[in-house]
Amino acid sequence: MKTRMRRFKTQIDLQIYTRFAQEVIAAIETYTINVFRPDDEHALDFVQDEDGALLVDVHATLPVNLREWLPVTCQLIVHS
Repeated sequence: MKTRMRRFKTQIDLQIYTRFAQEVIAAIETYTINVFRPDDEHALDFVQDEDGALLVDVHATLPVNLREWLPVTCQLIVHS
């Protein structure tokens, strides 16, 4: 399996709110969360448990650092 390593630098330009946003990011504990693997073709497939409840995070198997993931994700949301 091929792997890539990326480095991200947070550049926040929210005018007078920049300092507050940076404080929020700095305050986030360094916990990890599981996200969908970008190479998983079935990441968004519907999976239900035996009672019919939809399991939305079954394919979220890639652990990422929340502190690094949050700014990148927000940036992607803004630019999409």
